[in-house]
Amino acid sequence: MLITKLNLYNTEWLDVVFKNRNKSYGAYELRKHNGTNMLKSLLITFSAVGVGIAFYSFTHRSPVIEPPLISPTDKRTDVVLKEMVTPPKKEEKVFEATPKTELPKAAPKADKVKITAIPTNVVRDELAKTDPPVINDIKGAIGPTNEEGKATELNIPEGKDNGTPGGSGTGDEEGTSNEPVGLGGLTSLPEPIDGMDGWNKYLSRNLRYPAIASEEGKSGRVFISFIIEKDGKLTDIKVEKGAGYGFDEEALRVLKKAKAWKPGTQNGRPVRVRYTIPISFTITNN
Repeated sequence: MLITKLNLYNTEWLDVVFKNRNKSYGAYELRKHNGTNMLKSLLITFSAVGVGIAFYSFTHRSPVIEPPLISPTDKRTDVVLKEMVTPPKKEEKVFEATPKTELPKAAPKADKVKITAIPTNVVRDELAKTDPPVINDIKGAIGPTNEEGKATELNIPEGKDNGTPGGSGTGDEEGTSNEPVGLGGLTSLPEPIDGMDGWNKYLSRNLRYPAIASEEGKSGRVFISFIIEKDGKLTDIKVEKGAGYGFDEEALRVLKKAKAWKPGTQNGRPVRVRYTIPISFTITNN
């Protein structure tokens, strides 16, 4: 393979490239005189750099200090260097600042919850006392009479022989309704296992003052109703009248985990009783 030296800026190549093209707008002339222009550019650049270096050296040359000429007849002056004695520094008394011992702040007094458990008013139904009728009054009311009756034929179906002879005649006069009753008419009222004092202590130990109400300094009173079942368990616990600020939720939380009560009785039998208590939340600043 032959390697030829090609010069793209040669006149012959330029004529081939710019054949049938406009040669007067400048590109043809630049390529034709490219070598001359490049040489001129290099000379101008080197000249400018040399002049700049020479000018900088001339303006920033260091001055030459010539030593003074001293004749033999000049008097010699002795220079005595005195030692500078620095006075001793006064010892500065350093006072150590004793840290102030902060007295422990008194712990903020916890908000007290005043619990008031008041049962609903007990209204006992007074049984009407009726005097039994006197025998003398009954004698005149019932007496033998002779009255001819009409003969009638009675179609009596045959009875089955699998009956129970000598049945008991004592029936249950009261129904077996499972609906909750009020406190009126009860033989004995329902009560907590530990009594009302124990119930109030249980509420005081377990109730917590809601944070929102404590921050805003709010007090409240919540009315809670529940059913005391026949076995004493508390069910259907709900808020009858709320106070907001978290009081309702706190009262429900504590009553839902309370122990069973002694159920109320009616005619010697346990019955379901609807019960309502108020719980008061009060902030005391003691």
